[in-house]
Amino acid sequence: MLSRIAVVAVGLMTVTACGRTPNDGGHVDTAAQLREADTAMNAVAAKIEGRLSGDDKQRFVEAEQAWLAYRDANCDAEKARHDGESDQPHVEAACLARLTDERRAELQRVYGSD
Repeated sequence: MLSRIAVVAVGLMTVTACGRTPNDGGHVDTAAQLREADTAMNAVAAKIEGRLSGDDKQRFVEAEQAWLAYRDANCDAEKARHDGESDQPHVEAACLARLTDERRAELQRVYGSD
């Protein structure tokens, strides 16, 4: 049986990026946003996995692995639209952070946030 650590290891991606946003004119540390999103997501996933057992736990782990594959492929496609542009790493990290935050919220809604 796969553990949460295995799921997290599949999903970890180190991205060092710092981009500019058109609205605030300042630097956005997308790598830090991704780290924060991953940390929050891992905490929620660990709580959920800790409450599950047997087949429910296995289905949860498999669903998370499938979601990570989707997230990474989706953000890779989004990044590819910016091939050769200086903001490409920022686009990828921002996408990964955004989808990770959305997934965390979805898990909290589906499984409860306690």
